[in-house]
Amino acid sequence: MTDKQILQQIRIDYRDVKFVASNKSRWDPKSKQIFYNLEQPNILWSVLHEIGHMQAGHSTYKNDLELLKMESEAWTYAKQLSKNYNITIENDYIEDCLDSYRDWLHKRSSCTRCSQTGLQTDNSTYICVNCGQQWRVSKSRFCRSYRINTKTPS
Repeated sequence: MTDKQILQQIRIDYRDVKFVASNKSRWDPKSKQIFYNLEQPNILWSVLHEIGHMQAGHSTYKNDLELLKMESEAWTYAKQLSKNYNITIENDYIEDCLDSYRDWLHKRSSCTRCSQTGLQTDNSTYICVNCGQQWRVSKSRFCRSYRINTKTPS
């Protein structure tokens, strides 16, 4: 079967979900929509990953580490689902995707003063256990990682 035929079968199998062509792949739990990019390489892997978010019941996350956990969990579901469509999702691809989140998390959590890894205290604030520096980060996971100092220890 071609990718297009498999995508059509996925749509049939998940009739309660609306599939929407978009420039970015994502799951929207409020509207029960999966957005996907037809130009993206390995589109089926991505669609199965978004279905994985749906099946895992992912809707929101409280902190950055929870987001990484959700991404990993969605890939676990995607790998299981891929067997239903006779698709093999390459582990290297999954690790590359997860690495993008790991790199994002590392940048956000690195202390602006001493470069040690900080602890997240709320959805946009970190504190360094090494030197006491506090910094805020953007709430968006889709933009460059910005860090703004909020409290510098004496």
